[in-house]
Amino acid sequence: MSVFADHRNYIPGPLLFPKHLLLYASLTLLTLIAELIGGNWWHFWPMMAWTVLLAIHYFIASSLAIDEDWAAEKSTDVRTRSYDFDHIYNIDKRFEQGHDSVTHPEERKR
Repeated sequence: MSVFADHRNYIPGPLLFPKHLLLYASLTLLTLIAELIGGNWWHFWPMMAWTVLLAIHYFIASSLAIDEDWAAEKSTDVRTRSYDFDHIYNIDKRFEQGHDSVTHPEERKR
């Protein structure tokens, strides 16, 4: 099973991302408290830049967590979700037979 099994939330471990996330969350909380006590909201811009860097870090760390097990799991998932083929086949069959459920209303009058 891969790290994405059971559709749970996933925080990637490569490149120290969990520690980066914890540091980001704690400093964001501290700056928010400081600004609420009597700040002038200048901390907003460094935190905005850090948010972008954190997102980039997340994407890079998540991409490093992909392996053969993940690829096999996702390909199996795509193959098993192809459940709609029978429904499309039935619509096509009814269309060939001229069934009212798939015929345009103006063509039914003819």
